[in-house]
Amino acid sequence: MDIKTQLSNVKAAVLAGIAISIGGMALTKLGSGFGTVLFSVGLIAVFVLGGKLCTGMFGYVRSGRAALDCLIALLVNSVTAYICGLLYKACCGEAAAIAAKLAKPLYHVFLSGTVCGILIYIAVEGWRKTGQLLAVIVPVAAFVGIGAEHCVADAFFFGAGSGMNFQGLVWWLCSVAGNVVGGLLAGFLKLSPKPAASKELESKKG
Repeated sequence: MDIKTQLSNVKAAVLAGIAISIGGMALTKLGSGFGTVLFSVGLIAVFVLGGKLCTGMFGYVRSGRAALDCLIALLVNSVTAYICGLLYKACCGEAAAIAAKLAKPLYHVFLSGTVCGILIYIAVEGWRKTGQLLAVIVPVAAFVGIGAEHCVADAFFFGAGSGMNFQGLVWWLCSVAGNVVGGLLAGFLKLSPKPAASKELESKKG
């Protein structure tokens, strides 16, 4: 991969980190009601503007090259989101959300991260197959509504909250691990309808 392509990928990952941070700002300001729906603006911006978001890539890792791309996207997404969180805190004051998150046991963080990974995979597949925003909004609103952990959004919340320390880093890595496992699990278990069976069903309906 040449330098120009790498720089393009980094720019796309920065864009995704900013987009998810904007969703985090909406959730922080508006709470778990309307903010739950508006958080999806982050993933919508990634699709519409061509960003590279690691959580949307995890379920498609099939090679070492793809794994490295995911790792780079994860680092760039998260550093960008953390910086956005610091800027948010400087402008609007410290957000309290991270304190409640850190109270969760690590196994809960991992399991809820797994659920988030599955739902993000559903959103990505929904967008790829339908191109409809509703296919993105519903699964994103679902994982936000149930409190599932999204590692890039969590990086924003750490920046906007108390900052990152060793305890927070371990907590965040559990969120990352859950997102990875959820995405890979959904990708592994996915079933595609057979074209022949679909045509046969349509002919019977006719």
